[in-house]
Amino acid sequence: MLTWSRFATPFGDGAVVCRKNRLCRVLLPPRTGSKAPARIAKEFPDAAEATGRSRDAARQTARAFEALFNGTPLPANLADTIEWPATTPFRLAVLQACARVPSGSVLSYGELAAEAGYPGRARAAGTVMATNELPLVVPCHRIVRSGGHLGNYGGGTDMKEWLLKAEGALR
Repeated sequence: MLTWSRFATPFGDGAVVCRKNRLCRVLLPPRTGSKAPARIAKEFPDAAEATGRSRDAARQTARAFEALFNGTPLPANLADTIEWPATTPFRLAVLQACARVPSGSVLSYGELAAEAGYPGRARAAGTVMATNELPLVVPCHRIVRSGGHLGNYGGGTDMKEWLLKAEGALR
């Protein structure tokens, strides 16, 4: 069963999708384009919205994301609820390496590639981060360009900077 729930941020509403209590998609607030319900309907037409005080995993995860944007770190075990996508070994290794980057830290794309076991594949690691379907839980905002430049982010560079400052990785 697919369920979804929206969450509020200072940057607009995002949404999470869960399949049988496993997190399978995080949609950040759109900078342009469709809002969460339309995006969910297109990608997951069979998903039911979990609202209110529901104990559904999508609603609980949405509450954790709202708390994050109000200053509470995400639960340490949230990454344990991920339904990892069926993908290439390289992409999965990069996503899992990113999920291990601790709050308050940043890595360059090259360092991430090396952590995943693929040194020299910085550009390819960047492509994986650009298409990350689980932002916040697979914290691609913690991956920066060499030299410390923030680089792009699906939620916008303002959100990336906000998240890194909230985690103490930027001053």
